[in-house]
Amino acid sequence: MRILIANDDGIQSSGIKALADAFYGAGHEVTVIAPDSQRSACGHGILSTKGIRYAEEKLSEHYRAYSCTGTPADCVKLGILHIMKDALPDLVVSGINYGTNIGSDVIYSGTVSAASEAAYQGITAIAISTNRIGYDEHIGEVCEYLLNMIPKLFAANLPAGTVININYPITVPFKGTVVVKAGINLYADSYVADEKDSFSVVLMGKPVKSEFNDHDTDIEFFEKGYATITVLDLDRNDYNSINKLREFLK
Repeated sequence: MRILIANDDGIQSSGIKALADAFYGAGHEVTVIAPDSQRSACGHGILSTKGIRYAEEKLSEHYRAYSCTGTPADCVKLGILHIMKDALPDLVVSGINYGTNIGSDVIYSGTVSAASEAAYQGITAIAISTNRIGYDEHIGEVCEYLLNMIPKLFAANLPAGTVININYPITVPFKGTVVVKAGINLYADSYVADEKDSFSVVLMGKPVKSEFNDHDTDIEFFEKGYATITVLDLDRNDYNSINKLREFLK
């Protein structure tokens, strides 16, 4: 397969290099396009008011790699519409992210947004994330898991433009893979002032229990040691509320 690999941790991330090497080693044609620096939690923003610069990077002699001044979504859009326009990718893989992208955190995630951009362009995409603790030590394990999972995912014959969000656990014994719905994350957030600059604050917070979650979400299963797969829909409509509001406004 022809595969475009992106991320939000930047071109120098050990995760993207390990992933590209693994896919190349498995016989795939690989192109890497990633931000020139860290872009975590930037969501699905794109640069529309100024130009995007990209430059070739020497990650490997076996595949092309580029850094980009834009966002993760920009990297994928640039790849599909410009760099790879004459030979489009069969699959876009975003990751391996340094940290999980579970539940409603996907709305902030640059990793998932890169995959979503591919879906908007009609190309199936996978976002792959794992824990920060033990990241470098277990990155090969995550690559092997994904390589083994991809034939199964394609055999399911999902529609073109599907976004598959995978979180692989490395801090607890691995128990298998489950396909579940995404949970809802809630945080006790606050801004902490910088002692040296009264106009500078840093966002701090910690997870809190959410009454919205039942016992069938990626949040629960990941904590138990399962690799979780959620399939994300680009359709953001709330049809129940649409119908309710229609009736109300009649």
